Amino acid sequence: MLNRMATDMRDKRLGGRLRKIAERAGLTTYVLAAELGLSQGQISKIFNGKRKISQVNLIKALALANATPEETDGLLRLLNPEGGDLDESTWVAIRAVERDHMIGAVMAAEEEAKTITYFAALMVPGLIQTAAYARAQMEADGVSPADARRWVAERIGRRNILERRENPVHLVAYFHEGVLRTVIGDISVMIEQLEYLIELQTKLDNVTIRVVPFAAGKTPLQDGQRLVIESPDAAPLVHSDLHYVGLFLEDPALVERTTLQMAVLNEKALDAAKSAAFIANIISEWR
Repeated sequence: MLNRMATDMRDKRLGGRLRKIAERAGLTTYVLAAELGLSQGQISKIFNGKRKISQVNLIKALALANATPEETDGLLRLLNPEGGDLDESTWVAIRAVERDHMIGAVMAAEEEAKTITYFAALMVPGLIQTAAYARAQMEADGVSPADARRWVAERIGRRNILERRENPVHLVAYFHEGVLRTVIGDISVMIEQLEYLIELQTKLDNVTIRVVPFAAGKTPLQDGQRLVIESPDAAPLVHSDLHYVGLFLEDPALVERTTLQMAVLNEKALDAAKSAAFIANIISEWR
């Protein structure tokens, strides 16, 4: 009985805090319901502590609301007061040291991959960033110069998986138009980055760049970066970067859902040739 009361109290505290964070961000129950695949009634019950929210949906909701790392950490602890992940197939990283470990795991998975599919909704993926773009991004995020130098070198080194002679990884990268037009650093940094994307696709048969233009309208996965890693000897993995929170998903149902969402992007995106021309037009606009 006491355990039940404690659980009910936690659910009410979590729902109340989530509602305030959502209201602060101007997120209505209609918008949250659409993004999380729930009904407005279910969202209202979550806010009132009468329905539990899954860990993945909680993180997505907090990412949509631009919650701070402290807010995210606090609500995840309310959801799972015993510590650890609620679902063993979901690895959540919030703090910097956890995210460092997760990035190391992503890099290890990339090394063994046969195919990598990205959807870039926020920024150019680290694997195919130029050094100048990576430095500018880290500077904007407040990364120390020493850490920035180390991380830039790591990102440049990761390209080897695309260019190695034996079994290079096949990369398909979908870019939301907003990523290509958001200036990181300055215009010269962006021109170099966009030219590099065209060069990669031209030089390497195993790299395909696809643009999802604004004209395509609302698309799945716009709340953050998504990465699907497929390997010959392991089940597919999904890595998500949502605001300050990193997620590594192995659950087959979640992986399948992401794969289906990528298929929708495939329908909405320009083909490789039109995408290269689209990127070249943006470069021309800036020159």
